[in-house]
Amino acid sequence: MRKVIGVFGLSGVGKSSLAEKICDARSDFVCVKASEILKNYNGTIAFDELTEDSVANNQRVLECGFEIYRQLNSEKNIIIELHNVIETPKKLVDVNINVFERLRLDMACFLYLEAKDLLSNRLLDDERKRPIVSIGELDKRQYYALAYFEKCFSTLGVPYFIITNDHYNGFLKIVD
Repeated sequence: MRKVIGVFGLSGVGKSSLAEKICDARSDFVCVKASEILKNYNGTIAFDELTEDSVANNQRVLECGFEIYRQLNSEKNIIIELHNVIETPKKLVDVNINVFERLRLDMACFLYLEAKDLLSNRLLDDERKRPIVSIGELDKRQYYALAYFEKCFSTLGVPYFIITNDHYNGFLKIVD
């Protein structure tokens, strides 16, 4: 049976690197970023334009766009890179649990890094605009996102995992 696996974590944690590595190594997987779906269906992806309202609208766009993606890739396992907490210029915005229910994920995985490593990744990646925050603030945000992740998926009854080291091998252990 094919699976749809949501990979979560703060921006810069390594979701894209993990997904690319898995999809390069395994022909039975396809990968998509939520931001790609939003871009394809005119969602708001520019950091400076993110508001609580645009995040809510983006989730509706994501649900519809992902359903199409899912149908087009029904013969493959799908990894979708997601956020359960969106960092906007003004505040953190929780993604409503109903969105994850409607995405029909078979499992969810949260990637966790030490805050200093997360900050380093963010500083090295000049392709994405992210809020500039301290290591302490990143640690708080990551802890909050992790707690909310656990709450959402335990409530939904979707199997979930937290990977703290060696994301690639940790992920393979989960899906194999």
